[in-house]
Order: sequence, then structure tokens, then C-alpha cells
Amino acid sequence: MRMFLRTVLFASLLTLLCGASLTAGTIGPTCGSCFGGIYSLNVTALNAVGSYHVVYRIDTRNMNLTPDYTYVGSIAVKLASDSTYVLANSAVTVNGTPLGTYAYSLNTNDTSRGCTGGGSGWTCLAYVSGAQMAVGHLGVGGGIYTWSFDVGGVSGMLNTASISANFDPPTGKLMSEQVAVGAAEGVPAELPIVLSGIGAFLVWRRYGSETPA
Repeated sequence: MRMFLRTVLFASLLTLLCGASLTAGTIGPTCGSCFGGIYSLNVTALNAVGSYHVVYRIDTRNMNLTPDYTYVGSIAVKLASDSTYVLANSAVTVNGTPLGTYAYSLNTNDTSRGCTGGGSGWTCLAYVSGAQMAVGHLGVGGGIYTWSFDVGGVSGMLNTASISANFDPPTGKLMSEQVAVGAAEGVPAELPIVLSGIGAFLVWRRYGSETPA
């Protein structure tokens, strides 16, 4: 009986640890199109297969865009090359305080028009109303802004995700880069299910074939 409990506990612990796994990537301020900003993408595997909680953060305090670029018009994230996304639990904050309203669409980020064009795995959030995410200029103004949301139906998450941010869409200044979110910093969402299966098999192998006394 003691061995049975140990087996079940081991399999459950592995499943919980993997289910809470976090993949993350950060770029900036000196990447090709970072404009002095720092961009972070955190992706947490949820319970459902192919579902993730996404947190996209931009530090705009030391950007080197001219003062004409005043706010973040839209952001976009691509976790897989072909997916059907289900969006939920959306929130946009600055230092933990809710800020502004953003509209979701399955589009990419266009330089002058924001969230337009074919999705091809992209999820795009465009500013609609309320307080804007201000862009700083060489240490003056700006802030650390966070967009968080859930995506589902992700088929084969890429080890390197694509992210973008569009500043002042009518004018059009686009950051478009890639960040690593691979197995080196996390595990696939499917792994907890596999481990649960292994645990169940071990329990069956040890006790399923025994004949009750």
C-alpha cells in the first residue's frame, strides 16, 4: 500500500509541476527594431491541451523614438504558425492598474493601420479608448505596460514566438522581433498529460494484475 501511495504521489507531483511551467523570453533595448524598449513575453501552459496564458510586457521609459511617437497603438503575438484562438481573461495594466480598452482580432500588426491583415497564427490587440500606453523618450515619461490574455487551440507552439508593437498607427513605427519560449525555459503543455498516463500505467502494472485475497 505504501508503494502504491508513493507512485500516485510521484505522478501527481510531476503533473502539477509541469502544468504550472512557465516559458519566457525578453529582448531589448538594442535589438534591430526595439527602439530602446524592452519587451518580455511570458507563456504559461494551462490545463487544456494547446491553451496558454500570455503576458506581454513593454518597458517604454527609455525609447529612442522621436517625441512624435506618443503611445502604443497595438501589440501582437504569434505562438504557432496556424491556430484557432479563444480569448479570455483579458487585462491591460500599468504597474498593476487597469488602463485603456483594447480590441482583439486574429490579425497581424500593420505598420500604418494596426491590427489588419491575415492572422496566420497571430493574435492582435488594438487600442480603442481610455488611457493610452505612453511612449517615453530617452528616460523621460513612458512606463512599464502589461497585456495579459488566454489563447486556445494552439497547435504545435513554436520554440521561438514572434511579437510586435505598433507605435502611433496613423504614423506607423513598428517593432517586430522574435523571442525564445522553448523547452529550455519550460515544457510543452502536453507533457502533464503524458506523465499522468505514465503514472496510471505504473499503478496498473504494480497493482492491476493482483488477484484480491
